[in-house]
Amino acid sequence: MIKKKNLIEAALFMAAKPMSVEELADLASLKPKEIKETLVKMGEDYNHHGIELLETEGLFELRVKAEHSDVVSKLAPDQDFSRAILQTLSAIAYKNPVKQSKIVRLRGNRAYDHLKELISRGFIRKEPHGHTQMISVTSKFLEYFGLRTPEELKEYFESQNESNQKEVKQGETHL
Repeated sequence: MIKKKNLIEAALFMAAKPMSVEELADLASLKPKEIKETLVKMGEDYNHHGIELLETEGLFELRVKAEHSDVVSKLAPDQDFSRAILQTLSAIAYKNPVKQSKIVRLRGNRAYDHLKELISRGFIRKEPHGHTQMISVTSKFLEYFGLRTPEELKEYFESQNESNQKEVKQGETHL
């Protein structure tokens, strides 16, 4: 069990993106059932560590626990999103859900690369919708930004719009 756990732990540590049970099983030459059992044990073991085993939509990754991320994130500053990807992500979040074609019109052809990156990191998902794709944020997106539901995201944007409209109206009265 320890050898399996160590191999899975090493794979999750080195992987550029979250991995499925099937990917881990292929890599370790183990049965999916053995991988699942090992992942459960690993999750229990990490309760007392500074990192955690996180599952999002059937994909597993190791990451720093949220309570420590503010302190240690400066050690790996290039691990975060680029400004361009954040702009694409904010457009998606604002319209959530939104057609891929609309994002590409707004952000240009580079948006395709941004979407691939955001999907690989588990922040958005795409679903077929006619001749395009419908893009929406995932639970990982919500967790990353400290939100519990998509409704909280909409409420945030609505409150920002109301605040901005008040500022514009106040500015007009001072002209």
